[in-house]
Amino acid sequence: MIHEFAIEPELVVYWCKDRQEYRYIHEQFGLGRPRMMSEYPKLSKWRKQILQSAEALQDDMVVQRTTALIQALTENRINRDSSGWDNQKTWLENTEADHGRCPFHLILAMNNPRNHGRIRTPHVIGDSEDNAWNLPHGVRTARRAHEMAQAVSAMLSNSKEICFIDPYFSPEKTQYHQSFAAFFKAIAQLRGGQTPQTIEIHSRLDTNGPTDEYFREECERNFSRRIPAGLDVLFSRWRNKPGGPSLHNRYILTDLGGVTFLNGLGEGGEGALDDINLLDKVQYQDIWQQYMGPKVVFEKVGTDVLVSGTLRM
Repeated sequence: MIHEFAIEPELVVYWCKDRQEYRYIHEQFGLGRPRMMSEYPKLSKWRKQILQSAEALQDDMVVQRTTALIQALTENRINRDSSGWDNQKTWLENTEADHGRCPFHLILAMNNPRNHGRIRTPHVIGDSEDNAWNLPHGVRTARRAHEMAQAVSAMLSNSKEICFIDPYFSPEKTQYHQSFAAFFKAIAQLRGGQTPQTIEIHSRLDTNGPTDEYFREECERNFSRRIPAGLDVLFSRWRNKPGGPSLHNRYILTDLGGVTFLNGLGEGGEGALDDINLLDKVQYQDIWQQYMGPKVVFEKVGTDVLVSGTLRM
């Protein structure tokens, strides 16, 4: 649902020479979009290369557009490890090499001298028949663990902060065991950057719900062996505040954006389907504040449980 794009510095300046190109690209990336820029190489080096190229043109409008586009592309971005960067190689040579380590979704570049299958050059970027560029904002998928995780794997494998929200989750319910095992696997695999800083599961605690001790025991018993070693997951429970929003909808929220699952984060029965939709920017920002902001709109109940993974992959 949210995919990683490497963008060559010279290409940013090329876009900014033309007002229509600039406006089109400006609208294609960022929160609420299925495309997110990869920070590769480090942002300071990437930005410096762009601005030097733009300023060399001695065109104030190009410099103005370039500065604005850099801001838009980098406001929310994917952090990728660039420790293997070789200063003796070109941006494209480095990027193709790192793609072999951990694939980008697409590499956007001025040229494609080695006919790399995942590179897109200016004359084909935006092609209406290119499914790798024209990414959906929503998908319908089987409510099976593998299919559910596959739909959001690109988002999970690139995020630093991840929050699963399903008010009906409970650690002893078997329909959540395999789906979350698949989500956790997606988080751990094909990571271009560091291990996530935060992984949380938020659920609702109703009146006469399980005790803190039972909740802790079930979280540890059912999930420690399903969480990859090196990952920690925080389980939290909440209840509605009088006159406030209702804990009902199911989401996966990340620092890169979020999606909603209409039926839930657990597996369904034979033939069950679910619709997964990308949240637009305003929706995402509002929901993030409700659950992850400094003033959460729900009431925390009971004691949080932190479970460390033991699964060797």
